[in-house]
Amino acid sequence: MSKDSKVVPIKPLFSLQEVEEIKIRRVVVIEGARYELVHVFREPTAEDKKEYQRRLNRTEGIGAERRIILDLGESAEFLWDACIKKVEGYDVTGVKDWKDRVPLEHKQWAVDALLSQAGRLEGGFQKN
Repeated sequence: MSKDSKVVPIKPLFSLQEVEEIKIRRVVVIEGARYELVHVFREPTAEDKKEYQRRLNRTEGIGAERRIILDLGESAEFLWDACIKKVEGYDVTGVKDWKDRVPLEHKQWAVDALLSQAGRLEGGFQKN
């Protein structure tokens, strides 16, 4: 083992307790102004993840015309809508439909980061 290798200790129990919230932060620069945007999510359930995957890869057509469609926008928006609790760094004062006003691109990067953190197990396994 090289001196750069880190030994990660094994924990005795894997927690199945719900994570209260997951905060995804990103600093964006728009027209020279810097904004820290925060999306606060609940942890996605196994059903949320299954529905996200179903929406991500859908088939269209019949027979030889059948093809798989990758729909990042719809799937990300579904998971974002299902799990979002609140946002920070956006001016939502007096805006009742703030969820509809968050740009789709923001929802996509937030969902990508959420999925990389939420309940992930090493080696491609996920909680059911």
